[in-house]
Order: sequence, then C-alpha cells, then structure tokens
Amino acid sequence: MNRRFLCNRKRRIGVNGCFSQWYTVSSGIPQGSVLGPILFLIFINDLPEICATEQDTVMYLYADDAKVYSTITCDSDHLHLQKVTDHIKEWRALTGTATSPTSSD
Repeated sequence: MNRRFLCNRKRRIGVNGCFSQWYTVSSGIPQGSVLGPILFLIFINDLPEICATEQDTVMYLYADDAKVYSTITCDSDHLHLQKVTDHIKEWRALTGTATSPTSSD
C-alpha cells in the first residue's frame, strides 16, 4: 500500500476562494476514498464478536458504519445491551478510536 495514502497528509479549508493554511492530518482515512470502507472493516473486524458475547445482541457492519441491535423482551434485557456498550468502550480505549455519538440514531 502506498504510505502516502495514510501518512504525511495535509489539508486546508476553502470558502469562497479563500483558503486556510495547510494542516497536518495525524489520523484517519481520506473521506470518500475507495479503500476507506475496506480499511475500516479490517480495523473493526473483531468488534462484532465482542457484541455477540451477550444474548440476543448483534452488530451489523456496512461500509464505514456499525450498528448494534438487541432484543429487549423483559426488564433485565437492557443489562445485556449495557454490557455490550461497556465492552465497546473498553475496545475503544484499547484501540484509541472514537465514535460519533451524534450519528448513533
């Protein structure tokens, strides 16, 4: 893989023909890239297994998105979903990743 795809990238913002200074991009995958979704899936490959440790809980992956689903049929079922949420938090801490809570519809 070409290292320039992930390393030593810079970006700037332009509005109405005026541009900011260049800033170094220290993390992430270029948005809109063909490889972005593939690299995302490789990186989070073990995450669905973490979710599957609790009953009736599953994670679905598509492109650069992940959704957790759980069947809630009684009062105690929310505890299983909370455990999965805790596992995801631990995974995020270990991998140094962040999620976007605003897109968790």
